[in-house]
Amino acid sequence: MSKGFTFRFIIYGIIVAYIILDIRVFKGPMYDWVLSQRGTDIHELRAEGVAATVYGQPILEEQVKYRIQKYLYIRGRTQATTQEYPTLFKHCLEELIVEHLLRVKTHHNERKLPPLPPGVLHEEIICDEAQFTDERERSDALARQGYVKNELALRAKAHLQQRQYLHRQINVEAYEEPASNSVKIPELRRIRHIFLTTWQRDPAAVEMKLQEGLGPIRTGWANFQEISGRINEDPKAKKADGELGWVSTQRLPEGLAEPIFQMHVGEQRVIQSKLGWHFLEVLEIQPAKEIERPEEMQKALGQNHQRTAGLDLYLRHLRTREDKNVIIVWDAEKRN
Repeated sequence: MSKGFTFRFIIYGIIVAYIILDIRVFKGPMYDWVLSQRGTDIHELRAEGVAATVYGQPILEEQVKYRIQKYLYIRGRTQATTQEYPTLFKHCLEELIVEHLLRVKTHHNERKLPPLPPGVLHEEIICDEAQFTDERERSDALARQGYVKNELALRAKAHLQQRQYLHRQINVEAYEEPASNSVKIPELRRIRHIFLTTWQRDPAAVEMKLQEGLGPIRTGWANFQEISGRINEDPKAKKADGELGWVSTQRLPEGLAEPIFQMHVGEQRVIQSKLGWHFLEVLEIQPAKEIERPEEMQKALGQNHQRTAGLDLYLRHLRTREDKNVIIVWDAEKRN
């Protein structure tokens, strides 16, 4: 084999590797050229604020930015740094792409799914709408993301159906038993709360609204359950008269664990967490202890672990399998 052939082989290999990486990973000039050959004007889509298309349907940059805001809000933050923004944008865009693929998959199998239980869809819609102060704010947010009037209701239904579909797809039969037959249970507290979210709201105004709503409890004109049924923006707790059940420090949002585990039985407090304002009451306290783990608990823990792993694997395979139907339009170098 001549040196010239070896040299050409190496050069051609580098060129082929560059083309593959540019198309599959970096989404650079070669990627744009391939799309143009398929009749897709990548520059026109970018000018229209499209971040990606799935089966020809657009995912707008505004939708991704909205998901980023929610991601940061849940973590008690308001803004991403310049350095992390491209990575965060890509992460949230991929989430939206997988969700869209899952909606398509669920839609094609809709007839095989059991009907949704009564009231579940209504609760999901109420939870989605609770993040908006009024109808105008809600309409503006939907318009920026390119959603139609009934989009929240449609997406809430699709979200619930996706849960059903995934539950059918991820079958768990075998399980691994935990190494230890005993389990240490930390100190637990049974609590209830009335919650108002600060998502896209002025925290001071939300606190004032909560304090006003608590007036009837403090004057004795109404009890906790009645006020929870009126103003609680936590759908699950609202349905359970405000009860959250037994919680440990690990199950509580940042900012809640320390004050709650300093409270006494029957004590009530208004506390702010990174999610919003809470009117909290401690109903019972259970000291830390160690118990034998029942066989049923061992099986449930193993199944839960395998279901989580199976779900992650299924979604990754779905994204890879449907990659030909996904076009990434967003340019990380130009839009950050």
